[in-house]
Amino acid sequence: MTFLQRYRGHLFYKYVVIFVTLVSGALLTSGLVESYFSYQETRVALTRIQWEEAENAALKIKQFLKDIERQMAWTLQPLGAVPFEQRSDDFY
Repeated sequence: MTFLQRYRGHLFYKYVVIFVTLVSGALLTSGLVESYFSYQETRVALTRIQWEEAENAALKIKQFLKDIERQMAWTLQPLGAVPFEQRSDDFY
């Protein structure tokens, strides 16, 4: 094996290593960037879903409180309209 053949062999391996390193680096960078954007999109989607669920819960609580107010409205009659004894009997 001559010097020139050995030199070409070493040069080929150096190019292969450089090529593999560059391609691997590009793929790794692309994967990291894609993962970052995917994480951001998922975070935004989860925030939106949680916000909608919180609004729905707030509406249910509001409706529940209005129901309680409506059910108790009959106890808030004017004081002069019903005698005290009848009101206390109704409360019991």
